[in-house]
Amino acid sequence: GRFDMKMLSPALVSLIIGLYLWDGLSGLTSGTLFLIVMPEFFARLPPLPAAKTLLAVLLVVTISAPFGLIVVGAVYYEKEVMELPVEYRDYTKMALGARPESVPDYYKVIGVRRGAEPAEIKKVFRELSKKYHPDKTEGNMELQEQFVKITDAVRKLTGKGADREAHAKELENAELQDMITRAVYYCALFALWLVMYMIAQLGARGRQASLKPDGTPMTPEEQEEAAAAAAAVPVKPSKPLTRGQWFYLLLSGPVIMGWLWIESTWAELPTED
Repeated sequence: GRFDMKMLSPALVSLIIGLYLWDGLSGLTSGTLFLIVMPEFFARLPPLPAAKTLLAVLLVVTISAPFGLIVVGAVYYEKEVMELPVEYRDYTKMALGARPESVPDYYKVIGVRRGAEPAEIKKVFRELSKKYHPDKTEGNMELQEQFVKITDAVRKLTGKGADREAHAKELENAELQDMITRAVYYCALFALWLVMYMIAQLGARGRQASLKPDGTPMTPEEQEEAAAAAAAVPVKPSKPLTRGQWFYLLLSGPVIMGWLWIESTWAELPTED
């Protein structure tokens, strides 16, 4: 059957937005973007060098360029990257969705802003104790475990100033490392998609330019006539999905759900101190 891109694109866009909100620009999000969404989107565009397609490629390259600069900076200018202004680093980490699991964010556990003063932390802790204290959550192991985490976080952040500074520095370094890792995933998958797309475009142009509709080779004069005719004919609005495309789209759902399950299970495994 026919499946118009107008019906498919909202689902693909929703999928990407959902993955980004859930896990930032992770390997899963970038993989879904460049292995599922982008090939399907560009398959509906006219072949290069059509202006619409060329602008779309340039737009993707322009959006991807800052992530490439992050990777280059991390490899060749690590010291300069670490010394970037805090505002720029925070914006980049937010855009990539950096959320390292190797270092706990005690500020997030308590629910206060990064760098909050001990007095503010203790005030919030008193409010949280009304909800999570064991005397009020008897029999609820989940809330009691949360209270233990909150208590530990408060102890870490209201202790010696050197301990707070050490934790803030450790958390900052972990976030930067996670940010760089996500940028590497994105750039690697972007490069893979771009190379495969260009190869497909070159192959398609070669086949179309040298064969007649019945599969026999064209003469040079016939190739010129076909090129002129192709330039005058408007692009077809849509094409039906092939069986392979249907299979790939149907298979992507279980694969993504399996990946999400593995990540959530892995995050819940106990770690050795």
